[in-house]
This record gives sequence, C-alpha cells and structure tokens, in this order.
Amino acid sequence: MHGIDDIRAAVAQARSAGRGWAALGAPERRASLLLWKRERADHADEFTEVIAAETRKPVHDARALVPGDAYGRAFTRRRAAAPGSAWRTCAPARRRPARSSSRD
Repeated sequence: MHGIDDIRAAVAQARSAGRGWAALGAPERRASLLLWKRERADHADEFTEVIAAETRKPVHDARALVPGDAYGRAFTRRRAAAPGSAWRTCAPARRRPARSSSRD
C-alpha cells in the first residue's frame, strides 16, 4: 500500500516530466512519439501474451487489444463499421456549427 509520501513523490515526478515534455519542440515530441510507436510494434507479441494471461482471452482476441498493432486497428475498424455497433457510438458525432439567425 502506498502512503501520502509515495503519492507526493509520484505527482512531483509527473510534473517534472510534464515540464520536460513541454520544453521540447514539436519535432522532438514527434520523434519521441514515433520511437514509442515503433517500440510498441516491436514488442506486440509480448503485449499480446500479457493481455491474454491477464484477461484469459484467446491470443487472437488479445492481439486485437495491442495498441498500434495492425490487426488491432483492422479489428477496431471492422467493429466500428458494423451496423448498430456500440463502438461507433464511442466517437463523437460531427456536428455542423449552429447557424445564427438574425431576425430584427
């Protein structure tokens, strides 16, 4: 169990990391995110194994939950495209800006 000092230390560390991230320029942040994406893809099999073990899902189902995995993206697109899919309702609907009516 974590105490208040552990929580304070975690918050301080997060704030410090946030300041460091904010100090980077857009090209550096992009490079970091692309590296993170590649690392996730390189370790997709390990993520799949962990997800399968933790959730007791079959490996092919767990694979769909791996962030950035091509199979997972295709699975999500198919699910979102299915008629009546609850996945479709997760995305906010696009709305047109309200028209102003000026009647004097």
